[in-house]
Amino acid sequence: MAITKGNIDHIRQYMNEQGGVANSNRYQVMIATPPLLIGDSRNISGRGLSVVCDSAPLPGISYSTGTIQDIGPEYLYPYTASFEDLELSFFCSESMQERIFFDAWFESISPITETNFPKFSFRDDYVTTITMDKLNHRDERVYSLKLIEAYPITMSDQEMGYDSNDALKLSITFNYSRWVYNDAPE
Repeated sequence: MAITKGNIDHIRQYMNEQGGVANSNRYQVMIATPPLLIGDSRNISGRGLSVVCDSAPLPGISYSTGTIQDIGPEYLYPYTASFEDLELSFFCSESMQERIFFDAWFESISPITETNFPKFSFRDDYVTTITMDKLNHRDERVYSLKLIEAYPITMSDQEMGYDSNDALKLSITFNYSRWVYNDAPE
């Protein structure tokens, strides 16, 4: 289909009716404090991580499908939902409180023992909810979702060097059981 002035006018009209084109740089990520970190002096999730979340892709969803034998054409039917791991990136402050928070979270999942024998905490004690809000140009929430039973599974290396003057960032990959649309009022 050829793009015509009429098509562009319809697109422009639709976007204007919907408040304009959404900007990808207006969002907020809130990580609820995992149960094992409540009361921990290293806990900054409520006060600081939302502000310094540098990169936060909205997660997707896919369905695993299979066929069911029947008379007629073969159809695919979904039988389970799949959710990919999510990587969030954070700027680090000079005090490194962001790294300290995630160090504590990882340590709460698998506490260090004297025998160095692997020991893992109960899942309910380290999973939490992560809320991701898309904001409009007036900083009002227009879309929100919650990652259910989220916890960190990978903390990437942080590259430091005398030849660099870049801001130090921390990338954390999270696993979660599912995400749900969050229509709770603001």
